Amino acid sequence: MTGEQLYDLFEVLNQRILAPSAEKGRYGSILTILYSDLFTPEETMDIEIGVLLHTERTEPLRIAADIQFSVRDLPAVEQMATIIHQGLDDHPLTYNALGHWLEQHHFSIVGPGREMVLGAYAPDRPETCVMEIAFPVERENAMASDVFSSLH
Repeated sequence: MTGEQLYDLFEVLNQRILAPSAEKGRYGSILTILYSDLFTPEETMDIEIGVLLHTERTEPLRIAADIQFSVRDLPAVEQMATIIHQGLDDHPLTYNALGHWLEQHHFSIVGPGREMVLGAYAPDRPETCVMEIAFPVERENAMASDVFSSLH
């Protein structure tokens, strides 16, 4: 999927979730998982997209005639590095800041990154989009300084 296809799917998914329906209260935030090494909007990437569920669901969710979501649990992650970011214009800079922080504090990324849109996604106002960016991590060196001391 390309970046353009991803944003188009965001719009379809957002309309479906926000549309008045009997199922509206069942859905939470839009979530993406990037399995590709890099986010390259103009190239095809290995990306998974979905929504968090507020209630149990076993049947697939049809978003459009050619798009159907299956229900699955994400694997548990013991330790995540997370940053909250607003706006899409400087999105790459946020990834750079998180990467820099991980390097300074001796953490390595050990799995695919996740992005969760917090609140409604407004395609016509990308500057209002708030997302959580998270990566599963592990400490490179057990003797490295305590990460929490740098937060205080």
